[in-house]
Amino acid sequence: MTDRTPPAGGDARPLGTGALVAGGLVALFALRKMGPLGLAAVAAGGAYLYHRMREGDGIAPGAAHKPSRWLRVHRSVTIARPRNEVFAYWRDPTHFPQFMSHVESVTAAGPDRHHWVVRGPAGTSFGWDAELYDIEQDRRIRWRTVPPADVRSEGTVVFDDAPDDGTEVHLTLTYEAPGGRLGAAIARLLGEEPDVQARDDLMALKRLLEGQPSTGAAGSPLG
Repeated sequence: MTDRTPPAGGDARPLGTGALVAGGLVALFALRKMGPLGLAAVAAGGAYLYHRMREGDGIAPGAAHKPSRWLRVHRSVTIARPRNEVFAYWRDPTHFPQFMSHVESVTAAGPDRHHWVVRGPAGTSFGWDAELYDIEQDRRIRWRTVPPADVRSEGTVVFDDAPDDGTEVHLTLTYEAPGGRLGAAIARLLGEEPDVQARDDLMALKRLLEGQPSTGAAGSPLG
């Protein structure tokens, strides 16, 4: 489920055309390609618009200073593999491109810190650094973007035992969306699509760890 606060009120003047097109393309692309952390690609488009606002690209004074808000997505899936195996796989983010369709690469950038690159529209790409923290062995992993990322994003994945030596994977992702007219537009674009894409990536992980064909039928997610 995706939670979001009500849209903020309108601004006095329209967005500059160049900023709107560039940021809008990123947002629309991310709606089709995002996975659990690919929401940051939407936020990247919003961040670009935000900075153009601050530069005065046809934006009313003060429009860039609308308060931000957090969007949240939660999805779960049951994987027929032992909990320690599923945890160990997720513990290494360099595995993520194998099941997150939007992720181009994840490379180590320090202890429990990684640089993410995701595919964007028209051959573009976007990158940011994120760190793992609050790690409880075989139970929980939390991560967050680190400065100078334009957008704050946090995630938690919890691993519970399931029947027949399986594992329930519970994923929660939150990210900060710009406020004002821009944030309202992105929130309307998002709709329920982040839930669908998060589910699809978790189901891809399920197929991968269970040794199923990548395009075959998969079991039902929990929600």
